[in-house]
Amino acid sequence: EHLTTYELGVKSDWLKQRLRINAALFHSDYEDIQILIFNGIAPETRNAARGKITGGELEISYRPSDKLQLHASLGYLNARYTELDQSTGALVNPLNKSDRFVNTPEWSGHLSVTYQIPLNAHGLLTLYGEYSYRSEIANDAINTEELMQDSLYLVNGRIALQSENKQWQIALYGHNLTDERYLISGAADKPTFGSVGALFAPPREWGLEIERRF
Repeated sequence: EHLTTYELGVKSDWLKQRLRINAALFHSDYEDIQILIFNGIAPETRNAARGKITGGELEISYRPSDKLQLHASLGYLNARYTELDQSTGALVNPLNKSDRFVNTPEWSGHLSVTYQIPLNAHGLLTLYGEYSYRSEIANDAINTEELMQDSLYLVNGRIALQSENKQWQIALYGHNLTDERYLISGAADKPTFGSVGALFAPPREWGLEIERRF
């Protein structure tokens, strides 16, 4: 594969370094894109296409006080095929120029809040929460309908208590708190066997961590 990328960005600090704003715009020319695709019953990796990727990222961090930190990010991607190798048209599962890139959302976003409470001789209590968004993605190269993942919203949280000497930490965490059911990968061979296989992310998770630093 060959990728040529042009990027223009800025990194800046404001308000006595309490506010940080980073931004970037980029454009990539992508040649000899490797695609995993089923040719009959056999999975094959081929240099099957050329494409272009255009996008931008914005990241903002703000610390209004020594205890509170806010973070937000937003990303945009326009990834598309511009040319296909002629041999892909002969595949049992043909690739089309209109197909989405695998695992490439058009929009993504993230919000997080961290709040720290000093407990003097009892250590430091940290509260953390995050919310993330991702628009629709494909989980295989030919965009099998059953493997398309709709827009997704996820919420995670964490409460951690660190000892005063920073050697011990105990934390309670929760992942996927809204118990979303969503795909993280998959493969399909519908024309040959009519089969579609998918791997789902774990449901809501709770956990307890105990850490000792030496």
